[in-house]
Amino acid sequence: GFVGGRQSRHTMCHAPYRRDFRNPRMPDFSQWPLRPELIEAIAGQGITEPTPIQQASLADILAGTDVLAQAKTGSGKTLAFALGILSGLDAPSGVQALVLCPTRELADQVSQAIRKVAVRLPNVKVSAFYGGIPVRVHVESLVHEPAIVVGTPGRILELIDTGALKLEALKTLVLDEADRMLDMGFEPAILAIRKALPEKRQTLLFSATFPDAVRTLSKNHQREPREILLDTDTRSEHIEQLFFEVPLNRKPDALVHLLGQLQPAQALVFCNTKIDCQTVGNHLSKAGWSCSNIAAQFRFNLFTYRNLLEWLADPRGCPPILRSASWRSPTT
Repeated sequence: GFVGGRQSRHTMCHAPYRRDFRNPRMPDFSQWPLRPELIEAIAGQGITEPTPIQQASLADILAGTDVLAQAKTGSGKTLAFALGILSGLDAPSGVQALVLCPTRELADQVSQAIRKVAVRLPNVKVSAFYGGIPVRVHVESLVHEPAIVVGTPGRILELIDTGALKLEALKTLVLDEADRMLDMGFEPAILAIRKALPEKRQTLLFSATFPDAVRTLSKNHQREPREILLDTDTRSEHIEQLFFEVPLNRKPDALVHLLGQLQPAQALVFCNTKIDCQTVGNHLSKAGWSCSNIAAQFRFNLFTYRNLLEWLADPRGCPPILRSASWRSPTT
């Protein structure tokens, strides 16, 4: 819940649970007061043992406590908050949970994951709302209110502003991958959404990193959250950095060659000026690559900006190559 931005209690959980091979009984989901339908649903997915983030957070989530947790993608955080949300659902009474995600792709994944857990529960509608789909389609979908809404901040705020999405009955707010949402510039939208929410609510915040901005976000949205720190090393093991020294006049051809060799699903090319962006783009287009240009003095309103950020982060909706600022050094 949120009460006047007050945040006075932090409980730290520094270490994940450890497997005890001397004890054949491993932790399972029966240790929590979960509905049998939920345990059956996750068992049907082959999930029998909780992950560290589930083990550390589920008791507090089920108790209605605000949680501030450090957890990266793949940690099992989605199942943790899904079980909490579904355990607390009342008979049809409007939207009871809102999950905010940074991208369309993640919103889709989260909504599908919640549906899988809710598969044995009757009449649980889970809706996903994000940019790239006409607003009217989402407005029509809200004629029959879902119990759970998952979406990106820009689209959720649009639906609130139109009056189609009503959140007076909300019990749980989830801020998923909060650091990414802040990096993408969604803080104003998140703060605007908060104004439409009841003050008495549970707020769950998950973030791979804990910069000052995330802690400020927590202070503004949560009340005395349980703080769980499990993942301290957030460096990606899947990033490969390559350096090629290329004469300036051969850069365009070298870029085409590298793209042909690497075949990326997406690529972002930085150029120094708008003219450079156009020149590089023309060269890539002639070589058969689909490109879009992003440069200064490109005018767009706030909603378009939000959708652009979501579009950039979603591989499915983005053209393979985007051109932006810094084709600068003759040796890079």
